[in-house]
Amino acid sequence: MLSKRQFNKLFDTHVQAVSNLLSYYTSDKTELEDWVQEVFIKVWEKREIINPDHPKVKGYILKMARNHALYSLRSKKRKPSFDYDYAKKVPVSVHTVDGQLAKKELSNAYQQALEQVPTRAKQAFRLSRDKGLTYNQIADQMGISPKTVEGQISHTLKILRVELDEFRV
Repeated sequence: MLSKRQFNKLFDTHVQAVSNLLSYYTSDKTELEDWVQEVFIKVWEKREIINPDHPKVKGYILKMARNHALYSLRSKKRKPSFDYDYAKKVPVSVHTVDGQLAKKELSNAYQQALEQVPTRAKQAFRLSRDKGLTYNQIADQMGISPKTVEGQISHTLKILRVELDEFRV
């Protein structure tokens, strides 16, 4: 079991190595600091099984740091930077005249942006967003590979992101 004193020593000894490793995964200083803290919180949570005198304790902590960075990046990737459910993202109350106009304007812009998307990509996007189908289900339905579906949806999202940039909140 890792005592508080041993944890502090472990922290002082390895914080720079953890920070250096995590800096390969992010250039955002605030995010880097958060990640370093989160890694050492995990170390503290696993204090029951960590032996600070073990020769490979540094490798174990660095592996935790790497896994944390990869998990954080994957999680961030899953969160869209723009919510395409436009009815829910209008910043003005839809119960006011301004709110109704803003909602209509955003809805029109969304439809116009979708018109710029190639037909098959638009079909894949709508199956994903409107019907909630997985890439594999869409691929089966459209007779294409899941990677093609992924590429078409990614292409559609890029177009929408550019065209609807002024509506981001």
